[in-house]
Amino acid sequence: MTSKMRRVFLIIFAIFAIAAASYWFEIRLPMLEKARGPSETVQVSGESIRVIVADTPEERMKGLSGRKELPPDEGMLFIFESEQMPGFWMKDMLFPLDIIWISDDGRVAGVDSNVSTSTYPAVFYPPAPIRYVLEVNAGAAQALGIELGTHVDL
Repeated sequence: MTSKMRRVFLIIFAIFAIAAASYWFEIRLPMLEKARGPSETVQVSGESIRVIVADTPEERMKGLSGRKELPPDEGMLFIFESEQMPGFWMKDMLFPLDIIWISDDGRVAGVDSNVSTSTYPAVFYPPAPIRYVLEVNAGAAQALGIELGTHVDL
């Protein structure tokens, strides 16, 4: 290999290495850190639920799909920029959920309990405009006494 070819190869390799490092530190590492697990806690009925926050369109679209399970004291909190009527479905879900619809003031606007994976492609909507959605394992809402009007400390 000539010195000119070696120099071209090293430049191409350096560009590739810089691009790979940039991808890792700017995109992949933050995604992995967020994906590790719950980063926040909500309080409901005197109990703490550790939550994974989904506050971007991409995170809200993916939700809990593809996960094999959810520990009993964990959930996913979907945060929307303003009150709205978002639709939720069980696409690629591997376990049933309770979907807790929460208004802007932190009050439960409705609960869809024991939503089965077999309901896909049905879409579930809140009974009124909401700002937050809390997904927990099926049966958790009843076990925690979560019902219409329950306050959720976000």
